Amino acid sequence: MNWYDILRLVLAILKILDLIPKEKRPAAQEEAFKAVAKIVTEDNIA
Repeated sequence: MNWYDILRLVLAILKILDLIPKEKRPAAQEEAFKAVAKIVTEDNIA
C-alpha cells in the first residue's frame, strides 16, 4: 500500500462517519465501548 491508498482509505472512513447523524454518533461510540468492555471482561474471566 502506498500513501495514496492510505489517504483514500482514511477519506472513505471519514465519509462514512459523516453519514452517521451527529446525534447518533455518541450513542454509537458508547455501544462500541460497551462491546469492547464486554469482550475484555469475558477474556479476564476465561
